[in-house]
Amino acid sequence: MVLSQARLDDATRAFKADDCATAVDESLNSISMLGVRPEPFELVGYCDLRAGQNPLAVRAMESARTRDPHDWQYAYGLAIAQAFDGQDPRAMAALARRLNPQEALARDLDEALRRSGPGRWPRVAARARIPSQ
Repeated sequence: MVLSQARLDDATRAFKADDCATAVDESLNSISMLGVRPEPFELVGYCDLRAGQNPLAVRAMESARTRDPHDWQYAYGLAIAQAFDGQDPRAMAALARRLNPQEALARDLDEALRRSGPGRWPRVAARARIPSQ
């Protein structure tokens, strides 16, 4: 657990510094040491989005959500990835909002996606803020 956390900490620092290559490498190292944690999958997902690898981002976010289905952040991240990938993100955005109704990020994403059509979902996702890591 300690080694996995150290790698995750390194991945988080790299992600915050916009160094996705290191963030992904360290996230994968964390996963290889302890594959039950959702956080490294989430970081990989956001880095995949930054790289335009939308299908990979969806899979990474699904992996994060599978590991902690009750955390709003993973439903939120999956909704963003789905929107970029041309999938309908509204169910995941609504779930994120239900899981944490007081969270402004979840509320704003849910409302913006409901007001827009499928052609605008990628633009809505592009404006969505990433929860602090």
